[in-house]
Amino acid sequence: MMIELFSIILSLDIFIPILALSAIYALIFGGVPERLAVLIFLFAITTSIYSSSPRAIRFHSVEIGVFYTDLIMLIMLAALMLHADRYWTIWLCSMQLIQVLSHLPKLFIPDLIPQAYYVAVSVWSYPMIALLAIGTWRHRERVRKIGADRPWSSFSV
Repeated sequence: MMIELFSIILSLDIFIPILALSAIYALIFGGVPERLAVLIFLFAITTSIYSSSPRAIRFHSVEIGVFYTDLIMLIMLAALMLHADRYWTIWLCSMQLIQVLSHLPKLFIPDLIPQAYYVAVSVWSYPMIALLAIGTWRHRERVRKIGADRPWSSFSV
């Protein structure tokens, strides 16, 4: 019952509008790191949609295309984290690492319920979007209070 509830909440019909609102907010009001994060999110959602198995067998075995997409997203977020002068990128990268590792149970437990696998690899998407919005808001606050917010850390140049 709980897995079915999570599956409904995590559906693309709900996820895409929330992602769109957060992305628009970050594109309009964010700095360079926030905008790059939006591009990474858009790459990941587009690639995940097109690399998923057909709906009838989706998440019945390891979703290799989604796994590779998550792995590439992790690499891109790690690069962003290492260069951006933002703490939220550390959290974002950590959540993505958990999302990548969430593919492993299906590899070792092939009988894992497809809905449980789906929830495991999808559940971190919402906090990640919220983090992008919070990071954008914090950027705006720093610009408002200080007048500037440098995008890149001094040791990353």
